[in-house]
Amino acid sequence: MVRAVKERGAGQFGADNARAVVVQANQQTAQPIFLPAQEAAAFLRISTVTLSRWRIQGQGPAFRKFGRRVVYSREELITWAESQRRHCTSSASPEKSGALTLSCGASARGKNGTV
Repeated sequence: MVRAVKERGAGQFGADNARAVVVQANQQTAQPIFLPAQEAAAFLRISTVTLSRWRIQGQGPAFRKFGRRVVYSREELITWAESQRRHCTSSASPEKSGALTLSCGASARGKNGTV
């Protein structure tokens, strides 16, 4: 089914539209769409170096390895991005359960006035 849609789309609308039709067909059949690291970084609007560093440090979105190839599920990228939502810059990250949580606009000062 996907091949027929792709061929018809390529003939009538060009290669870009054919790719969009195939992506839509994959989404309708609930198949996971895997993006290589470069496309995943572009999807998140971050550099490939940052994504690679997060992967090495055990942070960032979940990934899969197929042989030597690192890929990311588009669905899991969206889920991870949603989990990173903050209301202000002083909010503690969700991974640090024991971290000091600050309310927006407030500061945490120690006895000597340091954070």
